[in-house]
Amino acid sequence: DENWPNKSGISTLIPMDVQRLYVTPKSSPEEQLKLSKKQLKRIKISSLNTIFSFSGKKDDKSLKVSPLVSDLKKMEIEDLGIDISILSNPVYENISIVKLERIKCVRGPIVNLAEEDITGGSGILKNQASCPFNAFAIHRLGAKEIQSPSFGLSNLERGVIIHKCMQILWEKICSQERLIYLTEQELNKTIRMSVCSVIDEWKTKRPDIMRSKYASFEIQRLTKLILSWLNIEKERTPFKTWSLEKSERTEIGGLPLKLMIDRIDMADNGEYIVIDYKTGNKCNTNSWDGDRPVEPQLPLYALLGKVKIAGVAFAQINISSQSFVGYTKTADSLPGLIPSNENWDDRIARWRKSLERLSEEFIEGYAVAGNMNKSSSKLNQHLIPLNRLYEKNMELYMENVTCIFKKQKSSN
Repeated sequence: DENWPNKSGISTLIPMDVQRLYVTPKSSPEEQLKLSKKQLKRIKISSLNTIFSFSGKKDDKSLKVSPLVSDLKKMEIEDLGIDISILSNPVYENISIVKLERIKCVRGPIVNLAEEDITGGSGILKNQASCPFNAFAIHRLGAKEIQSPSFGLSNLERGVIIHKCMQILWEKICSQERLIYLTEQELNKTIRMSVCSVIDEWKTKRPDIMRSKYASFEIQRLTKLILSWLNIEKERTPFKTWSLEKSERTEIGGLPLKLMIDRIDMADNGEYIVIDYKTGNKCNTNSWDGDRPVEPQLPLYALLGKVKIAGVAFAQINISSQSFVGYTKTADSLPGLIPSNENWDDRIARWRKSLERLSEEFIEGYAVAGNMNKSSSKLNQHLIPLNRLYEKNMELYMENVTCIFKKQKSSN
C-alpha cells in the first residue's frame, strides 16, 4: 500500500506552478492515482487469470495490500494447487514450480559456405577453442561487442598506431643490412618521419585527443620505443622484409579464412619467418599448444601454404618488455628464443591437427555452451546474458545439492 500508487514528487528544477499547470509526471497525487489505475488495467487484461501478491512484512513492519486491488478475490497459496512442501527447504529455493521444457543446445545448423559469409580470421578458431557457443554467436549470429568509451586512446587504437608506424618504417628500411647501415641520427630521423605521418593521420581521426601537446608527447614516446626495439632487430641473423600488413586467404579443415599478417621476413638462407606485433604485456607460447589452443593465431600463420614458413613469433613491443616470443626451425634465427626439443615439422603437424579439428567443429555447427579452458571465462563476457553459463553452473550445483539432500533424507 506504500508503493502503489506511488507517492507524488515535485521536481526541484521546475517551478511548482508550472508542473501543476502542465500536469508533469508525479506532480500531484491525482495524477499518480490515475497512472496506477491505468497500469493495473493493463496488467489485468494481459492474462486470462492474473494473480497479484504482496509482501506481508518489511523488517519488523507489517504491510497491507494496496487499496487498488483490495476488492479482488482473496486466495491462499493452497488454493493454487501447488505442493508447497518443496518450498519449505532452502535446497529447493531456486527450483521453478513450473515444469520447463529442456532443449539441448549442442549443435546449430551446419555452415553453408555457399550462402553464409563467415568472417573473423583466426578469431573464429580462438572463440571455438574457448567456448563453441560464443563462436557460433559471434561469427554466425553477429553478436558483436559494443565497445565502451575510454579516456584517451584505447589499447586497440594504440596497437593500430604502432602497427602502422612499423609498416611505414620497414617500407623505407626494407632490410637488416640497411638498418645497420643507417647512422643513429639517420635512424632517428627515419623513425620520427614514420611516426609523424601516422600521428598526422590520427589528428584527423581523433581530433578530440590528438591535440598539439598530446600528439607531441605521443611522437616522442613512439620514437623512443621503436628505436629501442630496432636494437633487438639488429641482433638477428640477416633478413629482408618480404611482406608488410598483407591480407592472405587460407583454408584449414575446409574453413576459408582471411588473415592480415603484420610482417613476413625472408632470411638469407631462404627461410620465411612470420612476425606479429604485440603491445600488451601477456605474451607466451604456452597458449599455442593443446587440443584447444587459447591463442591459435601464430600456429595458424605457420600453416600458410604460399611459402614454407620456418618460424613464427610475437614481437612484443611495450615500455616494460621488448622481446621475440615464439618458435623457429633454425636455432638462433631470432634473438632471445629458448631452443625447443620438438622437431619443427612435428610441431607443424600437431598444430595442423588441432586447428583442423576446431575448424571442423565450427563447420559442423558444434556450439555447446561451456568454458573449454582456464582463460575462457575472461573472454567475450558481453555474451554472458546470451550463453547463460552462470545459470547452467547454478543448475548443476542445485542438482548436486538435491542429490545429497535426498541421500541424507533416505538415510535418516
